[in-house]
Amino acid sequence: MPVHLSLDQQALEAIDSVLTYELDGKQLKKDLGKNLRAAVEPALPIIRGELMAMGSAGPGASPPLRTTVLNNLSAKTRFSGDNPGVRVAISRKGMPRGFTDAARRLNRDEGWSHPLWGRRGTSVQQIGAPGYFDRPLEERVDEMRDAVVQAVQDMADRIAARRAG
Repeated sequence: MPVHLSLDQQALEAIDSVLTYELDGKQLKKDLGKNLRAAVEPALPIIRGELMAMGSAGPGASPPLRTTVLNNLSAKTRFSGDNPGVRVAISRKGMPRGFTDAARRLNRDEGWSHPLWGRRGTSVQQIGAPGYFDRPLEERVDEMRDAVVQAVQDMADRIAARRAG
């Protein structure tokens, strides 16, 4: 279940359009993106820690699944289109052995089944670390929302101060 930090998306889109007309709009947009990502950054080490605490069994496949998922974790910003704002995401690219749903399946209570290597027709049910992704975000949703709103407000104040002065 993804955690959504909703705020007035029209305000973010309005700031984005104003930044387009500012002389150093690209730098301002870069600063806003940095501040939006900083709002969710405190949750990333906790997600990484929970993922690495997950038990690992088996012969040690290469590359390790946990490490690959961990390396694809990031905070991303979007200023236009559908759902502008900031989100925490795990990219599907580069997942080992074609397991593109690895991050999602590791987070689910049901886990996933896969064939047992060397034993045709036999499959194994495997459980990851249910909640490793959702729990840290849900526990911090209020503080992250406040930080996102503050970042947007700071940028709006910065633009207003420039226009007034």
